[in-house]
Amino acid sequence: MSPAIARLNALLCLPQNWNTYGSMPIAAATIRRAFQFMVHALPLQAPAPAIVPTPSGGIQLEWHQDGLDLEIELLPTRIECSAGDQNGVVEFSLRTQLDLLRLRAYLARLN
Repeated sequence: MSPAIARLNALLCLPQNWNTYGSMPIAAATIRRAFQFMVHALPLQAPAPAIVPTPSGGIQLEWHQDGLDLEIELLPTRIECSAGDQNGVVEFSLRTQLDLLRLRAYLARLN
């Protein structure tokens, strides 16, 4: 978790317009939400994600390995997921326990 914590802290330093296209800064509340999500939702054996800022002020967790592209975007009011493999792309919001189970099934494929 140490590299993830360091990366999340670095995102706090991004100013308004960090991408020169009008991007929003990353709020401390969004950083906390991303950390809490990783601690509570990700299995211990899950590989570390790439952690990237989004222009809308969100944080995206990404995995691209073993033929699976998994992206989780944490926004102030919702969590959006996208999983793609040779069978296509599935997009869903993380709203219910069933959605969390779906996400964990994708995460299990990354081990």
